[in-house]
Amino acid sequence: MSMSLEAAEAIVERMDDNGAERAEVREDYSGRGMYGRTVVAVVAESISEFYDAALDLVEDGEIKASDVKGLGTDGMGRGIVIY
Repeated sequence: MSMSLEAAEAIVERMDDNGAERAEVREDYSGRGMYGRTVVAVVAESISEFYDAALDLVEDGEIKASDVKGLGTDGMGRGIVIY
């Protein structure tokens, strides 16, 4: 399952509102083992910042829980990509 662009944008906006130092949407992320397939992803400092924002949005009814269920992650040295 992959994240929609709308959900990713809402999560990044909420992360920014929550004071995240680095949060951005990547519309064409292709990670290890994806063999050129691209997906929408969010780059964040930590997974907890991402899920704090996502859970806020689910509780507010702005996104569905299924929008953030079963997502993958990749490490980026400093930070994480959630897709």
